[in-house]
Amino acid sequence: MKKAVIALIVVLFVLVVGFSFFLTQASPDNAPQEVSITELPDTYEK
Repeated sequence: MKKAVIALIVVLFVLVVGFSFFLTQASPDNAPQEVSITELPDTYEK
């Protein structure tokens, strides 16, 4: 039971650290500068 609690704490810690890392990397400077629209072919057969 103790190992499961420690494993859960470690997993939550890794998720929080990873999430906060990606939040700090997100900024308007890293955003795409122009909108690109990709036209997909209509290949759906009815």
